[in-house]
Amino acid sequence: MSVGGRRVECAPDLRQRLALIHLKPRPWQQARELLEKGLDVRFRPTGDAANRWILERDPAVVQRERRQRERLARSLDSQMAARQRLLRAYLNPKLPADRAASEFVRLYYAHLSPSVQEAQMARLRHEIEHARTMPLDAAMRNWRTYAQLDMQFSQYLQNRQQDRVHPKYLLDSFGFSTEELRWAQREARQWREKWASILSYVSLWTYDPQETQAYLLVYLGRFAQSWLNERTLEIIRSQLHPPISAREVIERGRIVRVQTFQLPPEIAAWILEDWNGDWIPLWYTKRVPMRLEICASWEPRRFGSGYNYNFSVYCHYRPMYLYSLRTPLHCSIHVAFTPSDAQSVFQRFDKALARAYQVAYARHQKLLENPVIQAPLPPEKLNLFDALTYWAKAYHHELIAEVFPELQMQPLQQVPADNTLAKLLNRCLEPYLIERHDTVWVLRHWGAFVRRVPDPPLAALRKLIRSRGDYTDWRAFYQATTSEQARWQRVSGIDWMPFGVGFPMYLSGREAVAYAWLVMKILENLPEVARAALWEGKLEDVNGSSFSFGLGQNRRGGVPLAALPASTRRELAQILQKWDLISELCAPANISPLPKGATLIERLWLVRDDQGVWQLVYRQSRFPERPYREMEDVFSLFQTPLPSALRYQPPSLWYHLRDGTEGF
Repeated sequence: MSVGGRRVECAPDLRQRLALIHLKPRPWQQARELLEKGLDVRFRPTGDAANRWILERDPAVVQRERRQRERLARSLDSQMAARQRLLRAYLNPKLPADRAASEFVRLYYAHLSPSVQEAQMARLRHEIEHARTMPLDAAMRNWRTYAQLDMQFSQYLQNRQQDRVHPKYLLDSFGFSTEELRWAQREARQWREKWASILSYVSLWTYDPQETQAYLLVYLGRFAQSWLNERTLEIIRSQLHPPISAREVIERGRIVRVQTFQLPPEIAAWILEDWNGDWIPLWYTKRVPMRLEICASWEPRRFGSGYNYNFSVYCHYRPMYLYSLRTPLHCSIHVAFTPSDAQSVFQRFDKALARAYQVAYARHQKLLENPVIQAPLPPEKLNLFDALTYWAKAYHHELIAEVFPELQMQPLQQVPADNTLAKLLNRCLEPYLIERHDTVWVLRHWGAFVRRVPDPPLAALRKLIRSRGDYTDWRAFYQATTSEQARWQRVSGIDWMPFGVGFPMYLSGREAVAYAWLVMKILENLPEVARAALWEGKLEDVNGSSFSFGLGQNRRGGVPLAALPASTRRELAQILQKWDLISELCAPANISPLPKGATLIERLWLVRDDQGVWQLVYRQSRFPERPYREMEDVFSLFQTPLPSALRYQPPSLWYHLRDGTEGF
C-alpha cells in the first residue's frame, strides 16, 4: 500500500500478524476500504507529514472485542464457581436446591436440548435432596477412613466365601462416628423404598442389612471424595491474594502464582495423597502451611475444538515415597468454538454476538452452495490456508483472510477424491465463515476476539523457517521479536513441532522457540570470542570450562551469566519473572531455595553440548574453582535445540508459514 507517494507503516501490535491477500489491481482508496472491512483494520493518516499513514486495528473493533472478552470472562468465572456453589447447596439445607440446580444446568448444559436439561435438573434435585440427609461434611473430613473402608470392603466381597469376617465387625473396626453409623442404619432400612429408583446408579448387591450399611458407607465416601476437589479449590481460591480472574488469564495466556496456604489437615492430606497418615497424622487438628503453585491458563485444545480455561494446583513438595494416584487438583472449562456450536456458546455471555453470528452462519451456509466454492481442489490440499491459496490463484478469485497460527480440522479416514473448499470449511473446527463483498471473498474468524489476544512472532517465525538457520538468521529473529512476543510463543498453547527427530519430546515447538530467543539474548551480550566458540561448537575454547551432568556422554561447555553486563543481568531477571519461569521452577530437594532477581542470574550458566542442544543451568556454587562432575550440584531450567534445528522442518507442518508456488 506504500505506492503513489504514500508511506504506510504498520502499528507495533500488527507487525507480527499474517494475512492472506489476493486482490486484482484497483484504486488505492478502494483497496483500502476492502482491507479495512476484511481484516478489521484502518489506515489512519498521521497528520505530521503528507501522505503518511499508520495501519492499525480499528479502535471500534478493539473496544467491541474487549467487551466480548469481559463478558466471556464473567461467564467463565461463574462456571468456575458453580460447582462450589452446588457443593454448598448439598451441605446447607437453607439454600434453595432448585436455584443451585438450575444455575448449574444453565451454565453447563445450555447447549443441550430442553429435554436433556430437564432430565439433568431432576437428577440434580434428587441428588441434592439425598445429599442433605448425609453426614457429608464429616465424610469429607474423614475421607481417609472411607478410603480404607472402600479398599477392605472390596477385599471382603472378593473373598467372602473364604473370609468369615462379618461386615458388622468390619464397620466397628474403623471408628466411624455415631452419626455416620446411624445414617447407614437408617438408609439401609429405607433405601429400596425411597431412593433406589431415583438414584438408580447406586447398586446394592445384597439384602444383608450389615452389607447394605457397608455399601452405603462406601458410596458416601466416594461421593464425598468426588467433591473434595471442589472443596479444596474453594479453600485455595479464598486465600489466593490477589485473586486470579478469567479476564487476566485470557489477556495473559497463563498466570502462575506460588503462595503459602493455611489448610485444614484433611485437605493438606488430600493434596499430598497421604492415605495412611504417614505425612500428616490422622489425629492432627491444626492448620497445615503448604506452599503451592497455582497455574491458570487459557489455551486452544490440543485435540478437538475450542479453548480450555484451566485452574490447576501443584504441590512440588510431596514426599517422593508417597505414590501419586491421581492428577493435580484441577478445574477445567471447555468452550467449543466450532461453527455449529459457536452460536450456543455466544448465547451464554453475549446475546447480540449470538444473533449476529446466526445471521452470518445462515449466509455462510448459502454461500457454500455457490459453484465457485464447490470448485474442485487437488486431494492433497487439506489445510485450509494452503487450499485457499491454491483456490485463489487457480480460479483467479479475490480473497482476504486473516491468518491465525493453528487450524483444527476434523480427521479424515482417507484422502478425499472430490476435495473442495466447501468441504474443508465444513470440516473446520473453528468458526470461520465465508463472506462476499462485491467480487472479493472474505474469510472471517468469529472467535477473533480471543484469537487476537496472543501476539506470537508469526512474521519473524515465517522468515526464520525459510532461512538457512545460521547465526545471522537467528539474530534477525531475535531483533524482530520482543520479549513479550517470545513469552506469548511460550504460553499461547499452540503446539507445533518444527525440530524433527532428536528433539526432546517433552518440550513443544512453541516453547523451544521461546527458549531459543532467550539463548540468543544471552549470546548477543557475550564477548565475541565466547559467542563464536559456543555457536561453532568449539567447547574446549569456551573459557576452558566444561560440564558433565545428566544422562548421556555428550561434551558440554558453557559460560556463566555473571560475565554479562549488570544491565543485561537485571533485564534477564525481569524477563524470567514476567515469563513466570521462576515461579514454575522446582529445584531438586538437595538444592537450597533459589535466590531472587539478579542474584539468581549470577548463578546461571548458558551451556551447550556437542549435539547443538542448549541449556540454561543453575549451579549452587557461585564461583566454582573446578568443573562440576556431580549431578547433585546442577539442574537445568530449560533446554532447546539450536542453531540449525529448523532446517529439519517437514514442509507440511505449518502450511501458512510456507513460501513458494503452493504457499505465499
